[in-house]
Amino acid sequence: MNVTNIRVFKYQIPFKSPLHFTGHTLTHRQGCVVALENDQGQTGYGEIAPLEGLHKESLESCIHQLRTLKPILLPKTFDYDPITPGDHMLNWLGGYNLYPSVQFGLDMAAVHLIRHNFKPRPDDKNRMIAVNALVDADLNSIETKTSQLIEAGYKTIKMKVGRNSVEKDIACLKRLQQLGGASLSIRLDANRKWSYEKALAFSKSIDIETIEYIEEPIHELSKLLEFHKATQMPIALDETLAQFKNRPNELPLTWPKAFILKPSVIGKLSDIFALKDFAKHYGIHTVISSAFESGLSHSFYTWLASLNNAPHNASGLDTINYLADDILQTPFTVKNGFALYNTDDYPQPLLNHDKLTELSL
Repeated sequence: MNVTNIRVFKYQIPFKSPLHFTGHTLTHRQGCVVALENDQGQTGYGEIAPLEGLHKESLESCIHQLRTLKPILLPKTFDYDPITPGDHMLNWLGGYNLYPSVQFGLDMAAVHLIRHNFKPRPDDKNRMIAVNALVDADLNSIETKTSQLIEAGYKTIKMKVGRNSVEKDIACLKRLQQLGGASLSIRLDANRKWSYEKALAFSKSIDIETIEYIEEPIHELSKLLEFHKATQMPIALDETLAQFKNRPNELPLTWPKAFILKPSVIGKLSDIFALKDFAKHYGIHTVISSAFESGLSHSFYTWLASLNNAPHNASGLDTINYLADDILQTPFTVKNGFALYNTDDYPQPLLNHDKLTELSL
């Protein structure tokens, strides 16, 4: 595969309502689409969209890195497996030390470019990907929101905790459990906001029977194992994975219940597959999770999720519902608690170029 040109398009999509995220209030989602063109006249698209409060890099620094990379990278030749592109793709950008969001956006574009010549596997067919809904621990809205989600077909709900008092979070969780009953799987996400003592107080006051796991409950990573032993609460790792992606054997928790894989935070597609392989070996669930990107990334994530050996694990793709628009001609949607991995969408979904502004590289 010979890559001969790189183009970049910027977008801005409004949120349906302001997003309050790790101390930041965001009214719009900004990002860019990177297009890789080959010598056969084909184009593959990837998305680069660092999120303030989540990524260390800014969108401006990503665009600057692309400008620096273009004259060094082109022309570029790399090999690939035409049967399962991405699974065994060579580390074609290994020597450039890119920001994670840039690395993943370029890898996504490369896979899309490869899939112009894709030879489908016999089992490569349309699949329904379960999605977990996202709710806040807010007593004023939890009942209405949860009832709507259950009626819409969601079987898994993730509730953000740690933003209010422990007492309010406990009250919200108990109401959620009452509404969902035994048939609703509940995930919790504390984003490391609790101290060990607060997390312990929370866990000792709830019924963990319907709790699938809690993501990153405490900011003291050295106490994760101690917390798990004291509470028997299943724990999922999210932010921690980016720190240990090249050395998962050194993770601060011996037996996590799940790995939450945010591709744009981990970066290299090869690292994502390595973590998936590690998780499979040790019986750890893997959950593909978005970061409020556009439908372009969400469509790609359904492909990644379709490769999971446990398709009942609901993916974290509900963030698309927070956006008021999309850059795809046919907007990405979640219906009845499921997203569709549609083989007809490949090599990539069609972009709405009216939503994009090309930048000079």
